[in-house]
Amino acid sequence: MKEKNVAKKQLEEYPDVFADIVNVFLFNGDLIVKPEELENIPIPSHLTRDNREHQVTQIWKKGHIQFSYLAFERPVNFSKYIPFRSMEYDGVIYGDALKKAEKPSDFYPVVNLVLYFGFEYRWKAPLSLQGCFKIPKQLTSYLSDYKTNLFEVAWLEEETISKFQSDFRFIVDYYTQARKNNYWEPIYGEADHINEVFELLADVTDDERFLIVLEEPRLGGNSTMPSIILDRIEHRGMMMGRDDGLITGREYGKEDLAKILLKNGKVSIQDIQEATGWNENAVKKLLLDDNVDPFAGMKKRVLK
Repeated sequence: MKEKNVAKKQLEEYPDVFADIVNVFLFNGDLIVKPEELENIPIPSHLTRDNREHQVTQIWKKGHIQFSYLAFERPVNFSKYIPFRSMEYDGVIYGDALKKAEKPSDFYPVVNLVLYFGFEYRWKAPLSLQGCFKIPKQLTSYLSDYKTNLFEVAWLEEETISKFQSDFRFIVDYYTQARKNNYWEPIYGEADHINEVFELLADVTDDERFLIVLEEPRLGGNSTMPSIILDRIEHRGMMMGRDDGLITGREYGKEDLAKILLKNGKVSIQDIQEATGWNENAVKKLLLDDNVDPFAGMKKRVLK
């Protein structure tokens, strides 16, 4: 896929998104960490291993805690030994603090937070340093352990999913639907960082088709996900893997997605008209056509 633009801001770097992630995964959804209390710290370039890997370091000033965040989809070479990766990442943070700190209060304890986006299989690799080795029981008390706090995004319970308030809910929704349904029907809601949502999906899935939405001028905030799909991605065909050509795919996709959204009452006939340029009769006809399965061809993984 395209090289990641390291200068571009990742979705998780936005304070509202990162606070949301921390609050849901570490504080059971309670609004403990506030966006204005966070400070982003640049990641050393030598720690970046893979385009699909997202890394963020944020200091929570009020709590005097530093969070190290790592996210990726499919297991990559180091995934069996994720405690090594977490320890390396956190060790660099402690090392930088050691160079800069002038007094004990300048040090922040580091809490690691690892998100796994894979949805085809549950995580099975060790999550602690000792779990990576076979060592005599007599030596376990002498080998320092290191725990990785890993969360499986696609396998979250509905109660947990409902607690997300930021744009990260679109990411969670995508992977939850991919695991359960093998297709994605975008939830309705406004997005503040819509460009970064699609960039994150492109990065962790390694699928450039998500970037089609970004080939147009960058989208503004406060856009609803279904309207973005209709107006700027313009075709369900992109997500269905159609090979009928871009123009034909867009038309197929408009029809498929319009039908889904109309039947679920998520948009009005006027909304569809405005987004597609169709006349009212053409839109109404979609509601009468019950012979076409809007999810035909999507009974497999949403995006390969």
